[in-house]
Amino acid sequence: MDFKYDLQDTLTARFEGEWTEIEDIVTHGISGGFHGFIYTHEINEFFNEFENEIEDYYFEIFGSEWIKDSGAADCDGFDSMRCHLVYGLVEMWCADKWEELMEVAEEAVA
Repeated sequence: MDFKYDLQDTLTARFEGEWTEIEDIVTHGISGGFHGFIYTHEINEFFNEFENEIEDYYFEIFGSEWIKDSGAADCDGFDSMRCHLVYGLVEMWCADKWEELMEVAEEAVA
């Protein structure tokens, strides 16, 4: 995956024009396998690149207990925890983008 300046720019570039992928992730989750988020080394690379932003994202949602409340504390190792956090973040990001797309579509019909 081609990393951009920040997490938002990277995810925006990765999913640009890929509305069916976003819908699939929202409907079925990301664990089914999507380019850039399949192999452990890809997930670790993504996590390492954006670790601070990922932690900030979860902190904003769950507060100071974000590791426990996000389910990351239940993971059995660092690779598993990184995967859990990256998958969860991408799923939440896609849900937000899908909601935005649906709002635009509703406005266009109205």
